[in-house]
Amino acid sequence: VYDFDYIEKKYNFDYWKNKGVKIIIRLVMDLPNSENKMYIPNWLYKEIDKDGTWYNISYGSGFSPNYENKKLIKYHEEAIKALSNRYNKSSEIAFVALGSIGHWGEWHTYQSNNFFIPFPSQEIANIYASHYVKYFDNKKLLMRRPFQIAKDNNMGLFNDMLGNKHSTKEFISWINNGYTDWLTKVNQPSMKDFWKNAPSGGEFTSGNSGMNFLKDFSIDNTIKQIQDTHITYIGPNCPADKKGKFQYNFDKILKTLGYRYVIDTVKFNNNLNPNDNLKLNINIKNEGVAPFYYKWPVNISLIDKNNNIIYSLNIDEDITTWLPGNINFATSIKLPSHISSGNYNIALSILDPSNNKPSIKFANNNEIIPNYFKLGEITVK
Repeated sequence: VYDFDYIEKKYNFDYWKNKGVKIIIRLVMDLPNSENKMYIPNWLYKEIDKDGTWYNISYGSGFSPNYENKKLIKYHEEAIKALSNRYNKSSEIAFVALGSIGHWGEWHTYQSNNFFIPFPSQEIANIYASHYVKYFDNKKLLMRRPFQIAKDNNMGLFNDMLGNKHSTKEFISWINNGYTDWLTKVNQPSMKDFWKNAPSGGEFTSGNSGMNFLKDFSIDNTIKQIQDTHITYIGPNCPADKKGKFQYNFDKILKTLGYRYVIDTVKFNNNLNPNDNLKLNINIKNEGVAPFYYKWPVNISLIDKNNNIIYSLNIDEDITTWLPGNINFATSIKLPSHISSGNYNIALSILDPSNNKPSIKFANNNEIIPNYFKLGEITVK
């Protein structure tokens, strides 16, 4: 029995939906903690005959299940299928991070000379990943670091050590050069430029909620790590609830993360008649570090002096191709025959298909009505 109502209440789904904020899911079976708590259900613990390792290490205490246990694999697939039935086509969910295996769902277990927690073979690990591939075919998926199955399925990656200069440098090396997995002893491929098609994410490394990485002495290095790894989101360990003296540096990060579309120049013909073609040549700058990863419709609207939308049309433009740098496209719109004479603002917007409402902000000040951004003004005779 899956109590999704409880989950969605606990994680404030309605609150975020009302704010137009999308959610990222990660399933975790092992969460190191200070209370020696187990993070799989008691019934599952009994079903797998308590098969796993209780630990008390520098990360914290907890229970790491034996990921090669056949019953655990069976119930994992059922859980992923149930999550998919609920969220695969949900407009509220942006991405799905492949957790499931390892501490924090980060695909590693503690290893030292004196004590080690078993990690599954590559074959078994791939089974867990395949459950996500099979059932979440409508969402962008991310893995903790490059794996062959991630490359084969065009997944994104997440760096949960953001802020740590050494660890992020290592993460970048994995992406660019590949590496030998220290747990499975398998050579894993490079995934250079993965971010052009799938998201890059992660969270601040542990310790004082990442506040050190937002202080003046380190903010430039944090920004550079975001740029070098093309990060679209930071979390869940992110000090977004902190206000005050760090807001300036928060804003610097927000102006770097993900996409940042700026309407630069627009050329168009003016003094039109009904049924004429409005021809537009639009130049946009993506000043961020990544594109937008879903093909949301691009819309051109005509808005009258009372801010009424009198004509609206989706154009053939794919925003997933708007990589950092300059984007230029041309489009032509035939004016309706019934349009009245007068002056009209031309507005650009990007629509969320779940509600058909403009839902992406451009980094311009010329917002006519919420999320409709002015391109220029025409006169209809």
